[in-house]
Amino acid sequence: HKFMMASLDGICRSELGNRILEIKCNGRSTHINCTNGNIPCHHWCQMQHQMECANVNECWYLSYVPHDEYVTVVKRDEDFIKRLIKEEEQFLYCVENFVSPLQFQREYITQDAE
Repeated sequence: HKFMMASLDGICRSELGNRILEIKCNGRSTHINCTNGNIPCHHWCQMQHQMECANVNECWYLSYVPHDEYVTVVKRDEDFIKRLIKEEEQFLYCVENFVSPLQFQREYITQDAE
């Protein structure tokens, strides 16, 4: 997909397979959640996008806080990536055609009228 790009923190190419690296300097509570297997959804989605761009099946996710780091492997999810590409194509259409994308309540904050 020509319109898809990613800025990778690292890439490892070897005969054992290619992998990418995503490094996050998380806050303490997010880091603890990661060590318990709960990677933030927006990080997981970002890595799926990156794996599609780099054409790899795995991403090493490194969560760092001072004096501690945690590494786990995130696997490619083809079904999610197919849905993601459709959403990204729709968003690109909106950008190219000056059309506002659909908004959801969680994406914006409204101020009550005084």
